[in-house]
Amino acid sequence: TPAHVFGIYKVILRNGAFSFSTLQLGLCFIGFTLWNQIGPDITERLLAHSARYFGATALAVGVAYLLGTVTNRLLVSATSDRQRLWGSNVAFALGALTISLSGAHINLLFIVSGVMLCAFSQGVVFPNILSRSLSFFPDRAGIAASLLGFGMLIVGSGGLALARLIEIHSGVIVAALYGSLCAAAILSLMLNPHERRVAH
Repeated sequence: TPAHVFGIYKVILRNGAFSFSTLQLGLCFIGFTLWNQIGPDITERLLAHSARYFGATALAVGVAYLLGTVTNRLLVSATSDRQRLWGSNVAFALGALTISLSGAHINLLFIVSGVMLCAFSQGVVFPNILSRSLSFFPDRAGIAASLLGFGMLIVGSGGLALARLIEIHSGVIVAALYGSLCAAAILSLMLNPHERRVAH
């Protein structure tokens, strides 16, 4: 019945670890799609390259994300999910730092390399947060997955809409976007009740 279904929703959404994991997935969604939003503006408007040129950079970023997921699969048996999550956030921070090397100019070598490193880190993060989130409700995995996906898209869409309001004219601004995203991801991981329980 509707009352039963909404009762299950209520139980799931009241779980703090699940809510923070949903936020983390939303931030991850922004992390690996942000370049698709700001990249055309940088490559086509500021640097006067073709749409095909942007497509090549987007492909490189997508391959980096794929390599992140493959790397995560290789590390599963040798590391804990906590180690993978924190290690990937270090890679995320290094990506933002690489982008900042562009400085006040638009240097695509630094920017795209940094974005690729950020995308790689999100390829590691995403499957770990997803599996961790669904493990909270093994008997209600279908409903949990639906709420997780819905929440991720709400957070992701809101974040991308805000990013669209920022005018990009230097590598510093791109680095600030990814750096802020990295800081939010680290903070949400630290505040996640599940993470604190695992740490102790």
